[in-house]
Amino acid sequence: MFRKKNIWLAVLGTVLFLISCKNKDNTQSKGIVIEIAHFFENEPLQLENTYTNSFGEQLSVSLLRYYVSNFRLQRSDGSEYVVPQEKCYFLVELDKPSSHKLFFSDVPLGEYKGISFLIGIDSLRNTMSPRERTGSLDVGGAAEGMYWNWNTGYIFFKLEGNSPVNAEGRFRYHIGGYGGYSERTLNNIRSVVLSFENTPLKVQSHHSAMIHMNCNLAKLFYQPHSLKIADNSEVMFAPISAKYADNCARLFSIDFVHN
Repeated sequence: MFRKKNIWLAVLGTVLFLISCKNKDNTQSKGIVIEIAHFFENEPLQLENTYTNSFGEQLSVSLLRYYVSNFRLQRSDGSEYVVPQEKCYFLVELDKPSSHKLFFSDVPLGEYKGISFLIGIDSLRNTMSPRERTGSLDVGGAAEGMYWNWNTGYIFFKLEGNSPVNAEGRFRYHIGGYGGYSERTLNNIRSVVLSFENTPLKVQSHHSAMIHMNCNLAKLFYQPHSLKIADNSEVMFAPISAKYADNCARLFSIDFVHN
């Protein structure tokens, strides 16, 4: 009798454990994935391919790297989910396809109508000690070549390439500046706000939802500011960089959402 009782207790414990696991699975978010596809207007963007901008200038890209950070998801009721800061800094590199997918775990279950993020790195993180700037922000590792100095900080957007429109036959745009630490400097941090329109994002428990996003580099030269390579073949820490920062914020759009 005692043995049968122990067996039934063991079976009951197993059943309760399985029910507990199932309930947990039904409430645990699988998170979301953002996949960024790069274009020059309607053509896929590839290194060294020749493209023509809206001014008829031919160009090819030899390097494209940029930071996206501080992601927020807007719920249908007007509230929002703020991705924890330590999980929301990404360095996207055209020649590294693995960097075109951004993973967000533990996003609360629910329905979302839009997303916002920054092009660049916020002033708080820019001024933290190096030990608090790891991963994609490690200036001795992944962020090598994407950092100037303490007062000017990270390069948010770096584009280099070739074009026959000037004597040098090349162009370089290194856009950064978070406002400065010890003194005021350029602030080229820009915010991007995108709507999912008629297809809300549904974060569920059984699989990851996906946001397919496009980055159209052609817009860097014409939206909202008209910026010819012939007029500005090299832009770094100068006042005109603010116009390039403005245009950077217009590069992105939602292609579609997959729930």
